[in-house]
Amino acid sequence: YIEARTPWLPSKSHVIGGMMDRMAPEQTAIKIDRVLHDGDVLDAAGGLEVLHAPGHTPGHIALYAKERETVFSGDAFMNVAGLQLPPYGSTHDMAQAKASIRRLSGLPFEYALPGHGQPILSRASEKLGEWSRRWL
Repeated sequence: YIEARTPWLPSKSHVIGGMMDRMAPEQTAIKIDRVLHDGDVLDAAGGLEVLHAPGHTPGHIALYAKERETVFSGDAFMNVAGLQLPPYGSTHDMAQAKASIRRLSGLPFEYALPGHGQPILSRASEKLGEWSRRWL
């Protein structure tokens, strides 16, 4: 995606998706200084473990600050009026997205910071796990 080797996914919704496709900027490549892999640890915020969390996009990652009991989940899930999957119309592989959510919910963390919606500020992995077992 970021290196423009994988084309953007056209929206699956004919009405809203078509409008979103027309409004999207042209895809351009960005030079990458460092490719991140599952299990890499970044020297930031006391150490952030890279978690491969594909689904919404092929190379999507989340970052896990184990010592701070925090997951930066990006677009793996949303917390807009409650926990939700990433939007169907802009998600490459929903089965992978669901598997990534289940993987994240298996980690111990108190706080989750999704890319969309409200942070989860207590019992985050427990709440994510309960939600995923019930709905995924």
